[in-house]
Amino acid sequence: MRRPEQIILITGAPRSGTTPVGDLLARLPRTRMLYEPMGPNGDTDIPASFAIPGSAEFAADDLGGFINRMAARTLRMSGVTRRKPNTAKMSLIYKFLGTQAQHSYRKYRFDPFVKTLVWKDPFAAFCAEHGAMHGFRAVMPVRPPLAHAASFKRMGWVSRVAEVYPRYAETFGPLEGFADHIAQFGETPLGSGALMWRLIHARFATMPKAERNQLFLLDMEALGMNELAGYVQVFDWLDLEMPSSVQKLIAKRASGSDQRQGTAGQVHDFERSAKSTNMAWKSTLSDDEVEVVNTIVGTLWDQIPFDNH
Repeated sequence: MRRPEQIILITGAPRSGTTPVGDLLARLPRTRMLYEPMGPNGDTDIPASFAIPGSAEFAADDLGGFINRMAARTLRMSGVTRRKPNTAKMSLIYKFLGTQAQHSYRKYRFDPFVKTLVWKDPFAAFCAEHGAMHGFRAVMPVRPPLAHAASFKRMGWVSRVAEVYPRYAETFGPLEGFADHIAQFGETPLGSGALMWRLIHARFATMPKAERNQLFLLDMEALGMNELAGYVQVFDWLDLEMPSSVQKLIAKRASGSDQRQGTAGQVHDFERSAKSTNMAWKSTLSDDEVEVVNTIVGTLWDQIPFDNH
């Protein structure tokens, strides 16, 4: 089976918009999207959640081996489900079709005409800076920290930041005050979401652009002001032509009500505009919760050198 000519990683902190960005790119001709192959339902050779290249358990060469297996379509996908199916219909889907990761890999693996592989994977966030070495390009959507933390609160998810941070600190060095913040806020959805946001983006605030020349940092707040113009920048950076069908879909999303709210337990809503998603925190977070998020992330948002400004 022929290898893809291009691999595009769409990654970032969970709940940052990797799915809608990946969905748009996957609509290109001869393109497949592989869903979270480094996640808990993904390749069984990945040793830990949010594997960090160069760490004790995931050497830099291990990332190269994973990408080679992904390009050669020889991954071994896990059958473990992250969440128990909440309906009989979903139980049947998991039983006969497998998880979303398995299903997306099956479609990619047996499609002989794939030219571009969209690797959609928040769990690969720490791999994003290694594109030049391993032959892929990466786009990292970055949602404003208040919007991001509010999404964790709405979903009721607690991130794995307490598990990931010791490996991060061992590889890159500790972040000031971070361990104390984990102890204070790490067991709540809001706090753990804000902590994961800071952990994933901290490296890029001071990283010279020359060291991330294969990584596009996408400001989702700016994207919400003009979605079509923002996505055109992404497609141009990737040297891709945006089909008219994608332009129409972006226009449809952007025309949605700015007041549209996500519902508890709903992971993705493709009818919501980016602007609506970014503004939802205003009706979700209390003043005390806003203060918690700002305490954790500090001024990091203002330091990130976005590429769509």
